[in-house]
Amino acid sequence: MSSRDNRDDLRPQTGQAIWLRELRGLLASCCLALMFAACAAAAVRDDFESGDVTWKPGDADVQYRVESHQRIANDPHSGQASELLQISAGAGTYVYFTHDLGSARIVAELAPSVWVKSNRPGVQLLARIILPHTTDPRTGQPTVTLISGSSYSMSAVWQQLRIGDTPQLLSRQVHALRAQMGRRLIHARRMLKRCC
Repeated sequence: MSSRDNRDDLRPQTGQAIWLRELRGLLASCCLALMFAACAAAAVRDDFESGDVTWKPGDADVQYRVESHQRIANDPHSGQASELLQISAGAGTYVYFTHDLGSARIVAELAPSVWVKSNRPGVQLLARIILPHTTDPRTGQPTVTLISGSSYSMSAVWQQLRIGDTPQLLSRQVHALRAQMGRRLIHARRMLKRCC
């Protein structure tokens, strides 16, 4: 067993801290079949074969530390490599990492997916949606919301996470935003997805 395999058994030493997740390629060793129908035409795919990591830190409601973040050649889902992301964190509910894919219209063919392998369940695929014609009154910037895909339910095996029926998921989210912000200014047309 390699020292990398032994990391599955690591736990933080402080009482309040919890080991949130070793996110084995956080939205992980992503044979990232992020099949985004960019403008409903061409698919976008990251095969994770280059040496550069592509998942970037996003928001979090907890202090966390990146223990390891690299492209690795062992145990890919397909191809030659995957992206390993291992974090430790205190008590909280989320740590987001993003994979920027540019813009895509929200259409039925937009079906993001990613292959994940983690040492525990709970990793979830989300899509960040920008409503470019709706100003968030708190920030003065375009309103941003998230739609949720499937969650990782296994341990130590590859599982494909996906977001299906993006228009319907977004419609539900817009309804919730209207209830929260009032019916004013929520323009559900020409919405863009930026990151997952």
